[in-house]
Amino acid sequence: MHSSSDGSGDKIDVPLYVANGVTTVREMWGHPYLHDWRRRVDAGTLLGPRFVIGSAIIDGSPTLWNDPAARPSAPIVVANAAEARRAVRQSKQDGADFIKIYSRLTKDAFNGIVDEAQRQRLPVAGHCPDMVPLAAASDAGMWSFEHLDGAWWLTTSRQSAIWRGLKQIKINPADAYGSWFQQIGVLEWEAATTYRSDIAERLFARLRRNQSWQVPTLTMYQNLDLPGSDYGDPRLKYVSAGTAAFWKMWADARKAERTPAEVAEHRALFGLRQQLVLAMHSAGVPLLAGTDTGTTYLYPGFSLHDELALLVDAGIPPMDALRAATYDAARFLGLQKSQGAVHESKTADLVVLDADPIADIRNTQRIDAVVVGGRLITAAQRQQLLDGAAKTANPPGAPAAAVAPRAGCGCAAHSA
Repeated sequence: MHSSSDGSGDKIDVPLYVANGVTTVREMWGHPYLHDWRRRVDAGTLLGPRFVIGSAIIDGSPTLWNDPAARPSAPIVVANAAEARRAVRQSKQDGADFIKIYSRLTKDAFNGIVDEAQRQRLPVAGHCPDMVPLAAASDAGMWSFEHLDGAWWLTTSRQSAIWRGLKQIKINPADAYGSWFQQIGVLEWEAATTYRSDIAERLFARLRRNQSWQVPTLTMYQNLDLPGSDYGDPRLKYVSAGTAAFWKMWADARKAERTPAEVAEHRALFGLRQQLVLAMHSAGVPLLAGTDTGTTYLYPGFSLHDELALLVDAGIPPMDALRAATYDAARFLGLQKSQGAVHESKTADLVVLDADPIADIRNTQRIDAVVVGGRLITAAQRQQLLDGAAKTANPPGAPAAAVAPRAGCGCAAHSA
C-alpha cells in the first residue's frame, strides 16, 4: 500500500511483485509510465499487479524536491489555496486515483486541497504536513497517513516546544530535503522520548473514530535508523550495480556522520516507532502494510514480507499483520467485495505457501505458487520471473555507475 516504482520497473518491479504474491500496488507518485503499465496489465499484455496510482507529489514552497535529479514528472509546488485547487483539478485530468500531498504544505494550501479533492471525489493521502496537526488532518478526512507523520507531535508531553520547533524549521535551498530531514530528526527524538500514553490515547480515539488509516513503513525506517545492516543482502541482484553502489555510499555516509550517541539514539528510536505502531493497533487505529519501495535496501515485493515481520516483531498478532496486507487493504481501497479474501465470489488473488504464516510470519516468504487475477504462476514460472528481473537489473558486462551520496531519505529520487 505504499510504493514508488521507477521507470525500469515493468521489467524489474512488476515481475518481482508478482513473484512475491503482491497482486495490488498503490503507487505514491503518479508518473506517466505507471498509467502505461496499468493499461498493459488491464489489456493482458503485461503480467503484473493492479495499480492504484496517485497524483504527482503536491508540496509547499519551497518544495523538498528541489534537487536536480531528472524525474519522469516533477512535483507540483503550491503556495496558497487557489494554486492547490488548480493542482487537484489538473491531477484529476491526468488520471490520478488519489491526491498525494507532502510535508511543506501550508495550512491554507492543505485546506484548499482537501476541499477541492472532495469536490472532485478524490481521496487525499501522503505526509501529514508539518504545519497541520494530525488530528486536524484526520478530522478533515485525509484518507491515509504515511510514515507515522505527525503522530509524535501529538503524543508528547512537550507539544508546545515541539510546535515551536516545527515553526522554526528553515529550509536550505541548496539541500532542501537534507536540511529538513536533519531538523525533523531532532524534533522526532525529543517527541518520541517524551511520549505519554494518556495523551496518545486521545489522539488514537480520534483516528479510530475517523477511520484514519496509518501506513507505518517500518521497513523504510529500519533502513534509515539502522543503515548498513543489509550490505550483503542476496536480493541486491535485483537492483542495478549503480543503484547498489549508491545505497552503500548513502549508508556509509550516514554511519560516518553519526556519533556513537546518535547511533544509539537511532537504534532506540526504531524501537520506539514499533512501540507506537503497536499502541495504535491496540487502540483500534487501522493499519496498512506498505514499504516505500524506492528507498535504500527496499526490494519490490520482497520488502512487503519484511514489513509483515516487523509488524509482528512489534507485537501485532500474525493474523492482524496479514489482514493489513490483504482484507484490510482491500477494504481501504473500497474493493472488499471483490478482493482481499478467499471466497467463491472474489477475484482469485492467492499466494500458496509451504508453511503456516500464523505459526511464523516469516513463512509468508516460503512461496510455492501465486495466482494473480485467476492466472496460476507455478514455482517454475515464478523462478523465471525472478531470474528475468535479476538479468535485467544486472545484464552481463554492464558497468557500475558511480553516484555521490546525499543527506536525506536515501531514496533513488534524491540520489542525483
